Amino acid sequence: MTELTRVVVPAIADWWAVDILEEDRSLRRIVSQGRRGFVGQPKGRYAPWPDAPSGPFWIVQTNRAQVTSVVTNMMELAVSPEPEHLEKLRQAHAIAAVCVPISFKQQVLGAMTFVRTSDFPPLQVAFCRILGHRAGQAVMHGRMYQDLQSANRRKDEFLAMLGHELRNPLGAISNAVAVLQAGRVPAESEAQIRAIINRQLLHLTKLVGDLLDVGRLTSGKIVLQPVTVDLLGVAQRCLATMQGAGRAGQHDIRVEGDSVAVIGDPVRLEQVLDNLVDNAVKYTPPQGRVRITVAARGHDAILTVRDTGIGVPDELLPRMFELFTQGPQGPARQPGGLGVGLAIVKAIVDLHGGTVHAQSPGTGGGTTVTVRLPLAGLGLLPTPTEVPGSPRAATHRILIVEDNPDARETMRLLLELSGHRVQLAEDGEAGLDLALRTHPDVALIDLGLPGLDGYELARRLRAAPEAASIRLVALTGYGQPEDRRRAAEVGFESFLVKPVDRGALDQAILASDVLPAS
Repeated sequence: MTELTRVVVPAIADWWAVDILEEDRSLRRIVSQGRRGFVGQPKGRYAPWPDAPSGPFWIVQTNRAQVTSVVTNMMELAVSPEPEHLEKLRQAHAIAAVCVPISFKQQVLGAMTFVRTSDFPPLQVAFCRILGHRAGQAVMHGRMYQDLQSANRRKDEFLAMLGHELRNPLGAISNAVAVLQAGRVPAESEAQIRAIINRQLLHLTKLVGDLLDVGRLTSGKIVLQPVTVDLLGVAQRCLATMQGAGRAGQHDIRVEGDSVAVIGDPVRLEQVLDNLVDNAVKYTPPQGRVRITVAARGHDAILTVRDTGIGVPDELLPRMFELFTQGPQGPARQPGGLGVGLAIVKAIVDLHGGTVHAQSPGTGGGTTVTVRLPLAGLGLLPTPTEVPGSPRAATHRILIVEDNPDARETMRLLLELSGHRVQLAEDGEAGLDLALRTHPDVALIDLGLPGLDGYELARRLRAAPEAASIRLVALTGYGQPEDRRRAAEVGFESFLVKPVDRGALDQAILASDVLPAS
């Protein structure tokens, strides 16, 4: 702007000003420069003036230029109706003024005002308009650059957070493995080490799951599977899962309220509860209270998670559900996390046609998060029914087709410890040969096999009459709806995302025990 001022004053005008429009519709004057003896309104911020009869505020409201040959009303030049500002302009002996919008593609970003003690020739008026347009490009490019800088800074901060959050559980697992390798570990210590490894693996799995869900939600790839759901039951299952995994800590967590029916995806609704309660536990000191309440009010189901934790500062509340937003972090990054859980909560609640908001009296006052979802209407909730059938033997013949040797071997050990008989194949061709020769009860097939991939292997098995009885279970690191659809199309009955949950694996295997009722 300094170089531009040398061009404008005094060649074009005796005084000029540049005002930038802020989000609250106020104007921030960033340039106020004139020749000696000509003083205009100073730099600073000027409150919104919605009914301005002329001048910069009129320009930003109308996106039209204003040319005044004889200035008879000082308000034509002013950004404020205050008398002292108008008096300064009168003392400047202004005669003519040109005020043009600073705009970019029909978006008004501010205004430029040019004042002189003689009339503006038409050529100079046109030049002022061009300056306004070019200034709009410069302002927009500057904002885009700032946005890119900000995004780059957030990326660096996020990668630093991610590195910290990954190294902590990996460090604990590494130490635990080193202790086990040392040998002569007392039985009590060995059980403790196993619990540490399991807890840290669950933490890593949740981190990866949250990151994947952020990508799916922001790209609109989450597809809900809506059914009639008892919201109180969802809350009870969520709490039981957290307590079973040792994630409830030393907190007093309780579920209260009534059975309330909503139409929703039970898996995603449980994810909402899990993230809200996990966040409450994270920011509540040990021995603190967390209450999960379910109630019906009007046409809405109300889910409330209230804690006695450290609370939320006023300045953070409006951004609490934005991606990567976190409370103050100390050098040790306590309480930690990636700042994605609450953003996932809001996205899932939005998909269900609901709302979520948080309240907190401030630091030390705890936090209350309220989720509103549409009621499913009157009627009893569906009662689960068992599928009729006769069970087979508990021991199964299982074929694992997996190209990763460590994953293949640990899966074999896990299944053999459960009493199953296991065969291994390291690629699709070997898996196809084994399956057709030995006819296993279940085939666990990695979709990303080299050469003959898991999809093609399943397609060939389904085309072979002798393999019709084999239950096909897909194993994959990809969990997008498109991956599930493709797997179902080629004949997979179950779809498991790595790292595979032990309970889900057992269910997929036991599903082969149910025979159609005669």
